[in-house]
Amino acid sequence: MDQSELYNDFKLLQKQVSTAELEEMVNHPNALIRVTAFNFLLDSGYPKFVDILEEHIHDTAEVSLQSGCIITTLPVIQAMLFNISTNNAWIGAFEFTKADMDRVARISDRAFGRKQEP
Repeated sequence: MDQSELYNDFKLLQKQVSTAELEEMVNHPNALIRVTAFNFLLDSGYPKFVDILEEHIHDTAEVSLQSGCIITTLPVIQAMLFNISTNNAWIGAFEFTKADMDRVARISDRAFGRKQEP
């Protein structure tokens, strides 16, 4: 399968940036850079990704994601949550507690407008 030039550029960037730089990039003015930095942190097994989700719960800037021939436009927080569900690199990289799972569920409910239980 032939990868796009942009994809290859992102993978090269991923190898060259530090965790500290990625932590800064999740607050970049460009929504695509925020989402990409978040995904790179997931790839690296970054244990504080739930904190980033909480910081971006109101990040409604839109970003377009492509998977094959399907392009989806989502708010940044929903794109970050989507990356959690499709990126398996973080699984097993650190201890993901029940409290973390509960936090992600609450963030997800808010991001997608689902009713939250008291």
